[in-house]
Amino acid sequence: MIEYELLLETNRRILAGEVFSDKEKTYIVSQFLLIANTPKDHESYDEKPIAKARHPLFFSAPQNDGKKLKTIMGQLPKTHILNGNMYELEILRLLNLFAPSNPDVVEMTKRTLNRLKATCFGYHGCYLGECFDSSLVVLRFLSVAAPSEVTWMKKIIAIYDEHHADKRRARAVDNYYKLCLSELPFQLDKICAL
Repeated sequence: MIEYELLLETNRRILAGEVFSDKEKTYIVSQFLLIANTPKDHESYDEKPIAKARHPLFFSAPQNDGKKLKTIMGQLPKTHILNGNMYELEILRLLNLFAPSNPDVVEMTKRTLNRLKATCFGYHGCYLGECFDSSLVVLRFLSVAAPSEVTWMKKIIAIYDEHHADKRRARAVDNYYKLCLSELPFQLDKICAL
């Protein structure tokens, strides 16, 4: 649970506009890299079911007495899709912020982008259940880890715009979306009016 608390605290400080020292960045990166899983071999999702790609490769959400972890906006996930991907993608986002050229971070990011392109929520436009919420976690991750993926990010934004009113959603979802918009690369600013 220490890494989860570090994830929340780091995000809180970022949102508060705090500046991290190089020593703090190094500590955060080292803590997360210490808990990274090492997948046995390179996954290829070309011939495997999309369901397999839903699961994180490098960071498994810790067990909290069988309970899922709250998102950084305080939403309690109902599914493992949101729980696991929120945990992994938020950690990888921080690693890309603080150590983008670290070889381990580069490799994990590359493999995670490949994984996400095989998911219903990350790339194929699913907006049902918590796939809708999970796509926003992908959007936030992309804004730091793959800012050149403009078309991909626009696709997620379009799905949000088309389906956010389909049902009543937790306030945390809308707040997270606004956070995502505030962090997007410059070229998207003009199409994303709040």
